[in-house]
Amino acid sequence: MNLIFERDKMGGEQKEKLPYHRLDGTSGDRKCQLKYSDLQRLRTVVVLGLVVFLLMHLIITTTMTSPQQVERLGMIHYEDFDCRKVQNEFQSEYLNLDKNGKVVALNNNGPQGEIVFRPYLNCLHQEDTQLIHIIKQKYIQPPNDKRYSFSVPVGDVKFPSQTKDILDLVYKDRSGVPRDGFFIEAGSRDSETSSVSLEFELKYGWSGLLIEAHPGDFIKGRDTNRKAFQLNSCLGLYNHPHFAMYDFFSAVRSNTSDPISSGGIIGDYDHPEAMQMQCLPLYSIIKAVGFPVVNLLVLDLEGSELMVVKSIPWDKVDIEIISVETDLVGRSVQGGSQSEIREYLDSVGYKRFNHRGPTNPRTGLNQADLFVRSDIVTKYGVTDYPGSSYSSSSKYINKLNL
Repeated sequence: MNLIFERDKMGGEQKEKLPYHRLDGTSGDRKCQLKYSDLQRLRTVVVLGLVVFLLMHLIITTTMTSPQQVERLGMIHYEDFDCRKVQNEFQSEYLNLDKNGKVVALNNNGPQGEIVFRPYLNCLHQEDTQLIHIIKQKYIQPPNDKRYSFSVPVGDVKFPSQTKDILDLVYKDRSGVPRDGFFIEAGSRDSETSSVSLEFELKYGWSGLLIEAHPGDFIKGRDTNRKAFQLNSCLGLYNHPHFAMYDFFSAVRSNTSDPISSGGIIGDYDHPEAMQMQCLPLYSIIKAVGFPVVNLLVLDLEGSELMVVKSIPWDKVDIEIISVETDLVGRSVQGGSQSEIREYLDSVGYKRFNHRGPTNPRTGLNQADLFVRSDIVTKYGVTDYPGSSYSSSSKYINKLNL
């Protein structure tokens, strides 16, 4: 049953204004002489004004609570939100999406930062204008004009091999790299270490959006002063916001519970090292940043990549190149595999190329894949890596049962 209802424009009747009562006084320098009925009306207006003030104060102070300190992980703050029970509220012109909201402040013994919950968002379809507006106004942080603040001088920053793969495969001699490009990197961590988008920003002047779900890593990334928008959120698996459990330490573990990935969304609601979060749809986020041409999309989500790409209406976006971690697909949340995400992206118009490098020893699979949209393959004459017999159709077999 579909519990999500789309609301494209605000409805509801206009509130009736209180009548304006003019005081009846005498002219000239004489003081106003109020009739008894006027005094009664004035007293009524004052009392009503006081009541309205108190009610508004109550609403404001209860819709979004002050940060609530959390002493342990494994907490669930909201049960699944039944949109059918509040559907009538969405017909009101004055719907408050902060209603029943909560801010959770993480403690000093674990991850730092805050987690924001707005339960009513879960009832909005990813194309809803209200959802897009609130993401733009209250979630996405714009870049600043401060100097970069990396762990090393800017000239000493190291770039990951995935970036070189994109430059070598698609742009070859670098002359074709767009100088006004736009990237989206989800799973950006501290926005420096292994950031696939960083070289495009520093060397080619690209702007973009960095998305990181882990509150502590997000703070570190924000403090690097990247010239990109920043968003602290997990990416939704459906076409609307939803609650999910996020393992701060490892989304995928071996049969002996050893971590084999970074943090990410998991399907286990009882895991002691996970925390409930609210995830936002990638499509809504793209619309919130102005619907740009996305020259490069990077997805490093520790297993939930297939469900995220399936939530995107591909006929409504303009994404040229996708670098995506594929070897953990289906391992943290149920559904999918590396072969399935490859087949799916092929079905929506992308040609797959292997990222160069060894297989992941923990999974026995090639860790990430590079997908180039068919028209971009033609535009840049993409065939294979220069001077390499490395085949884009190589097959990898999972030899480990982790």
